[in-house]
Order: sequence, then C-alpha cells, then structure tokens
Amino acid sequence: MDRSGNKFGIIGGAFDPIHYGHLRSALEVCQGIGLDKIIFVPTYHPPHKDPLKLTPFEHRVRLVNLAIEGLNCFSCSEIEKDLTTPSYSVNTLEALKKSLPEGACLYFLIGSDAFFELTTWKDYKRLFDLATLVVMVRTREGPEAVEAFAQEVFPEELSNGRIITFSVTQLEISSSKIRQLLREGKSPRFLLPQECIDYLEEHKIHMNVKAINTANLEDNPRHVQDVEERLQLF
Repeated sequence: MDRSGNKFGIIGGAFDPIHYGHLRSALEVCQGIGLDKIIFVPTYHPPHKDPLKLTPFEHRVRLVNLAIEGLNCFSCSEIEKDLTTPSYSVNTLEALKKSLPEGACLYFLIGSDAFFELTTWKDYKRLFDLATLVVMVRTREGPEAVEAFAQEVFPEELSNGRIITFSVTQLEISSSKIRQLLREGKSPRFLLPQECIDYLEEHKIHMNVKAINTANLEDNPRHVQDVEERLQLF
C-alpha cells in the first residue's frame, strides 16, 4: 500500500512555453488520482527534436517555475541537464527515482498520442518497472481507444494496474500556437500565466517587435498608449 506523501506524478515536455493546457491537465490528474505532488521536468535534449530549435533550457525552466509559483502541489526539476543526452524518459525516471525519498511511487503522465507510440521508445518496457503510466485522454476522445490498445499491446501491465487512463479537459492550447502569436506580435493572453507572458516579452523570446499588432485599437487611445509603452521594453 502506498504510504502518505510518496506519490509523485512526473510530467515531461519541452514546455516551450508552458501553458494552461499543461497546468490544467496536471492538476486534474493530481486531484483525481490523489498524488502528493506533480514534478514538471523540462526536457534538455529531446531525442526527436533539434535542441537548437528550442528556447534555451534555462528560460524554459524559469517559465515553468513562474507558472507554478505558490502552488505546493507542483514543482520543477532540472534533472535532465545533468543526465547523458539525448534525454530518454527511462533515464530520467530512473534518476528521479533515485533522487526521491525511499519508497516513492512514480506516476508517469503522458498523452494518448505518445502512448500509442510507446513501443518505439528506448527501453520502453523498463518504464513499467519505474512508474505507473497515466495516459491523459482528452474528454472528447474518450478512453476506449487507449484501453483497447493497452489491452492488445500491454495486457499484463494493464491488468496489474500499471496503466491508468484518465480523462482530462480538452483545452485548445498549444505551445506552437503561442510561439506563432508572439512572432506575429499578437497577444497570447489567457493561454498561459501573465507572469510567463511578461517574462517572454522581457527577454524577447519568440518576439517579432515589428509585427506588434495594433489592429482594432485605433478607436481606443488608452489601448494604443499601452501598446506603445510595451514597445519601449524592447
């Protein structure tokens, strides 16, 4: 039986940038399964992405910390920075297991798309020795396809409770969309915490200053003034 205080959810990703979709899903899993803490793990060198195309690691870590500040149920780990590259999930989970208190139970949160590709991951069978997989399913998709796939490919792990399907709220938010908005000079407000937006603007991350959008503001001088004041930051 799990002891109190030792159930840790692990959610990895580029978080470039982190947004409310990540945060809401993590919170729902944390509350729904009864985890003690969710650890966000920004990837350092993803196996299937060019790391040079990612925002520098230190910025992505800072954005995660800004997003979760004041939330005791969330924390951020920079552990992948100290591991061999590329950053394989099995190595990350193994290192986290060693760093956490003895007897810690890990719950590895992944999306359904990633779960369907799990057999292509490095040493994927070892994942089940390190953690229980929590497959986050968007509410409009339903868990049936995930459960059918798990029954076909991982019947033993499913029957042993090492795979959990969990429906989370579908939020039409993506990091790529936020980056696009920033490049176009449009506001990503309400897609991610304002503290993160302020940080992105302060450090000119993904920003295209010349594309700052002032459309539909002409009739509101105060809004125009706000935009002009923000431009001075750049």
